[in-house]
Amino acid sequence: MKFEIYTKYTLDEYILYNKVVGERIYNAKRSRYILFAVYFILIIVFSLMKEYIMAFVIVIVCALVVIISKKIAENNIKNAYETNIIMKNADVYYKFYDDRVEVTSPKGIEIVEYSKIYKIIENDTNIYIMLGQNIGFIISKKNCNDDEIEFIKHIHK
Repeated sequence: MKFEIYTKYTLDEYILYNKVVGERIYNAKRSRYILFAVYFILIIVFSLMKEYIMAFVIVIVCALVVIISKKIAENNIKNAYETNIIMKNADVYYKFYDDRVEVTSPKGIEIVEYSKIYKIIENDTNIYIMLGQNIGFIISKKNCNDDEIEFIKHIHK
């Protein structure tokens, strides 16, 4: 074994995981920008046609769509976390070896060979070892030293 790392799966970690994965894998930011561009074009078109009421309605609809979709997404993420009684507030231990990581959680022990990893995603606070587009492990950087972070970042090539 090279080293061992501990992470607690909290609601905040789970929310951040979903946000980062949404942005990095599903290009959620790009989709939002496209939506705003379409709304902006519609507002300009209706304004040029002197349909100010319709332009105003589009502004209101745009704001409502953004607010409502964000609230729905937040609620879905919170519900998914709250109903997953096995992983809710779970203590997860990672043992890193030269060719694999051994993950011990309330679900049991899972051994993942590095060659089976789909992607490694990193942000300021965490590293996510993705096994597929929708499933991954959360590793808190605050529990790692610099050498461990560098090792994890390069286990998938």
